[in-house]
Amino acid sequence: MCIQELSTCKQYDLPVKIICLNNGYLGMVKQLQHVEYEQRYSQSYMDALPDFPALARAYGHIGFTVRSKNEVETALRDAIAEKKRTVFLDIHVDPSENVWPMIRGGHGLDMMLIANEPINS
Repeated sequence: MCIQELSTCKQYDLPVKIICLNNGYLGMVKQLQHVEYEQRYSQSYMDALPDFPALARAYGHIGFTVRSKNEVETALRDAIAEKKRTVFLDIHVDPSENVWPMIRGGHGLDMMLIANEPINS
């Protein structure tokens, strides 16, 4: 949703490290559909995502793709070692995983969800 910031990073020589947890979906939309609409998914799967590391390289940055848990630590170390460069890590994650805790729109912190169950019932 803010890929254009790669241009800003280049313009100002910012050594930002970007980590995309890529589940192939619009993550927040999919999770909301999972929680609120009994897993009736609509318009949240992205069949045509770009090659994010290639896009980062097109801006003059460094881009890595991580496809397994075994590659994560090395990729993070390599990214951190690039002290003067923007690095984009495209970390592919299990599409069925959600991100917890979650706060639904219009609800307060006291109604936070953890694994589909409210903290305060």
